[in-house]
Amino acid sequence: MPARIGAAALVAAFAVTPAVAQQHEPWRFQLTPYLWMLGMESQVKPERNLPTVHVDKSFSDILGSLDGAVFLTGSARQGRFVLLADASWAQITERARRTLVPGVDLSGKLRTRQTQVMLAAGYTVIDRPGVALDLVAGARAWWQRAEVEARLLQLTRSVTTTESWLDPIVGARLRIDLAPGWSIIGHGDLGGFGAGSRFTWQAVGTINYQLSDAFFVSAGYRHSSVDYRRGGKRLKVDMSGPLVGLTWRF
Repeated sequence: MPARIGAAALVAAFAVTPAVAQQHEPWRFQLTPYLWMLGMESQVKPERNLPTVHVDKSFSDILGSLDGAVFLTGSARQGRFVLLADASWAQITERARRTLVPGVDLSGKLRTRQTQVMLAAGYTVIDRPGVALDLVAGARAWWQRAEVEARLLQLTRSVTTTESWLDPIVGARLRIDLAPGWSIIGHGDLGGFGAGSRFTWQAVGTINYQLSDAFFVSAGYRHSSVDYRRGGKRLKVDMSGPLVGLTWRF
């Protein structure tokens, strides 16, 4: 049922295409790979009968345990109609060891893998010289995998849990031109509402400089939060930090 609700929200968002797209105007596309120097605070409870694992790491801490990450965002516009997309993937492995008594150690490992894909459609409600405001609606899909391993002497206990869900979202995107070649963009959205996660939200702000007709550079800050609970499991993750990106417009 949650997935159906989220899918229905996404279908409804894209259903406005024929009504608002101005067919005589060409499509404009943007693609932005970016580096997100995030810090993370999370609470992971992989099973009802297991304790909650807390992780609180700065970017420098995460960099040492980061297995890999990919961040990519893009948009397509025709007249006042807009499509937005964002995708990210990251895997982090945390290790810990504690000496219980001399010669007896308890070691543990937590590996988390997170993938999220956001698709939204919207309409430019304000389009004035130097100012544009888009209102959007869509969905964000999540795939989370957590692997917990504990070892004491020759005994090893491993638990792997995988969760996936779809969150309906609503949001807004504001662009303001500051000076020739310079602009700021703010994006915010929220969702979940119990359909997938209990609640999720994000906010992104960037300052951008136009290098040429086709390329822009950006720097800014992003915060993302999700609180998912189901069947005694819990995944609460807050990620935030500066970002830099390069945009190709075509």
